[in-house]
Amino acid sequence: MKKHTLIEEVKDTMRAVPGLVTAIFILSTVVMNLLANKSIFNLPWLASTAGIFVSWITFLCMDSICKRFGYRAATILNTVGMVVTLLTAVLFMLIVKIPGIWAASYSAANDAEMVAINSGLDSTFSSAWYIVLGSAVAMFLGGLVNSVLNHIVGVKLDKNGTYTEFALRSVISTAAGQFVDNFVFAMFVSYIFFGWTIKQVLVCSFMMMLLELVFELVFTPLGYAMANAWKRDGVGDSYIAKYVNN
Repeated sequence: MKKHTLIEEVKDTMRAVPGLVTAIFILSTVVMNLLANKSIFNLPWLASTAGIFVSWITFLCMDSICKRFGYRAATILNTVGMVVTLLTAVLFMLIVKIPGIWAASYSAANDAEMVAINSGLDSTFSSAWYIVLGSAVAMFLGGLVNSVLNHIVGVKLDKNGTYTEFALRSVISTAAGQFVDNFVFAMFVSYIFFGWTIKQVLVCSFMMMLLELVFELVFTPLGYAMANAWKRDGVGDSYIAKYVNN
């Protein structure tokens, strides 16, 4: 059997996975970083940023890719997403250094308010380094756990390709992946920089996982239909023959 280099596998994976799915996946990781700057509630037992509204998209994409292309393809895409997210964050940080005025600032009633709005938007797009790095590492590790566990559960439970089997492997892997994602971010950012206790880290990580799992459950039929459509249309057949079935 011919051995393939990692670079070759990465190139083939990016060609095989439908471009729209790749674009949606990467966009969701970038947007999630931006939305992480906005807190929507902060309770002693539960805290969340607006990133919760898009984080499920990345896991749904990975679940569908695991189903059709295998866990290695999902892991590769997850890694590419992390790199693009970090590069985008660096780009934002450089752009905000350029003198200029955000459009929202023109609605200000006076110059002081204009400066405050402009500074606030600059701060949002140039997030603190620990938030950007923490979010990227957390997403990578959470995605890795999701992909590997999705594969393991799929081998054991997904025998007939039914929706119930797909939903079961997705729920189990997503629950674990989301918890790891939340836990790593909370430990790296909230515990170290915001003074959270370990109890807050654990409770919030678990509660956030439950909330994100609701979104996953609602949209799981979409992921199942997408994976089946790829199989029906022969999308990635040559990739699967080369990397999955060998």
